[in-house]
Amino acid sequence: MFDTFSFYASRFAFCATVFILILSIFAVSAPAQNAPPKELKTFTPDKEGNIFMFGGSQFRAATERINGSIALDPDALHKTFKAMFQLDMKHLKIETVIDKGIQKVMWNAAVYPQAILRIESLDVAEDVGLVDGLPINADAEATFEFHGVRKAVELKGLRFTYFSKNSRFVQWLPGDVLRFIGGFEIEAADYNVKAEPELTSPIPINFNLFAVDLADGIAVPTEMIGDYLRVPFSFLGDYWLDEPDWQKLTSPEYIASLSYDTQIPDKVKQIDGKKVAITGFMLPINVDKGKVKQFLLMKSTMSCCFGVAPRINEVIYVESSKNQKIQSVMDTPITVFGKLSIGQQFREDLMLMGVYKLELDEVKRAR
Repeated sequence: MFDTFSFYASRFAFCATVFILILSIFAVSAPAQNAPPKELKTFTPDKEGNIFMFGGSQFRAATERINGSIALDPDALHKTFKAMFQLDMKHLKIETVIDKGIQKVMWNAAVYPQAILRIESLDVAEDVGLVDGLPINADAEATFEFHGVRKAVELKGLRFTYFSKNSRFVQWLPGDVLRFIGGFEIEAADYNVKAEPELTSPIPINFNLFAVDLADGIAVPTEMIGDYLRVPFSFLGDYWLDEPDWQKLTSPEYIASLSYDTQIPDKVKQIDGKKVAITGFMLPINVDKGKVKQFLLMKSTMSCCFGVAPRINEVIYVESSKNQKIQSVMDTPITVFGKLSIGQQFREDLMLMGVYKLELDEVKRAR
């Protein structure tokens, strides 16, 4: 049997440098002069696939803890587009990349725990608006605030795409979506960033975001498919869970200290033991001639395509309840039907499998 943890760790080791992000509301955290009118369409970062990367070949750091919002009038982007993102620098994960030597960068997060990117306007024509599935490329006027310094930065070739909530490209997300990609550079000296040896080249900062219009919030699911309750991943993953220390999971004492059950919201616990239908992507654990009995159901393929590690409550351990093996299906959305168990899930060898387990009745290709 292929060891689950070994497979999972090797598949995602290169992306273990990123942390969990948090949803936030723009109107609470943005300065009053940047707060958009209520009638504008507002998108907040989802908890999937969002990352700000600092650095290049000599050092690299990343954060997925991103608060903020994008606000706009879909038909008047040139007049209304505003965005603000707060980056949690306290949980910046550092990764060393040795090409031409190691750069040690002092981010001074204890004194300056966040950085803020504000996008003030887009350079687009008056007739440019949001069209479902159509990418928009634009330059933008922006400022970056870091280490107590706020300076203008150039966002060249900002790219974003709007997807309606019915689009098959973002079906794992609970509302209308903006896919938002861009980057800029800062000079270390401008922001009092210290490095050893001295950092003379600009620091590139690149971001990749999915922001969702959640005007109605994420409610307890009620839709049924026959006898099964349809449960979206957005509901299962809409709360904070710290990642475990995977290297300590061989310790019975550490396992006994885990308290994930107490961190799961009551509204999620309401569906414990229910027959559910959940759509996601298969990551086989145990394959025999193209057939699988156990697999992980993932929220999306972002983990493979963009190196973004799924959070522990964005993975479901699936095991056949009828001892049958099913066809392996990769990179194609599937819907699994079965009984969902909620709480810390361990394999027989005490390997932590997450906080969700599904006893599989049936698998169908998602429409």
